[in-house]
Amino acid sequence: MKRILLFTGFIFIFSSILMAQTAVSFDNKVKKGFVPENFKKGRSQIGLQGLSFGFGYGRIIGSVGVRYGYFIANNNLIFVSGDYSTFGTNYHNHHVIKTGFHYRRYFGNWEVKPFAQIGASVGFKEFYKEKSRFGEVNLGIGASYNVKRFSFEMGMQLNIGNSVSFAPMIGISYRF
Repeated sequence: MKRILLFTGFIFIFSSILMAQTAVSFDNKVKKGFVPENFKKGRSQIGLQGLSFGFGYGRIIGSVGVRYGYFIANNNLIFVSGDYSTFGTNYHNHHVIKTGFHYRRYFGNWEVKPFAQIGASVGFKEFYKEKSRFGEVNLGIGASYNVKRFSFEMGMQLNIGNSVSFAPMIGISYRF
């Protein structure tokens, strides 16, 4: 089941990227070298990321994160993030808190902009009353649908640390 979900997620992401690359702009201002105002050097971005909530196998699962970023060059964003995840049963609650530093590159000049990102995170986790610190490297791809100053983002992130895991990237951001 997990493989089917991962495969479906990858198909969605790559089809979004292909659609974005082949999209025809209806705005006559878009030409080679044009960069949308909200992706230019000097802009900032705040956002919610990693949003997920659910219930399964007797556990309540939730995750939420925040980020603040700055465009260091056109279409090049650096950002810091903070994330909190929890899941629990009737007997145990498990928590993960992490913070990270990331670089994201947006491609194209369409309403749907594909992106790739790389970063590193450090954190603290508590499982069954055991507490430990961890570090990981993050690699991600996705696409963001842009409406004026807002972006709705979806993608997939690979986390490499003591273990390797995939995580969905779902979020919303505002540029100013």
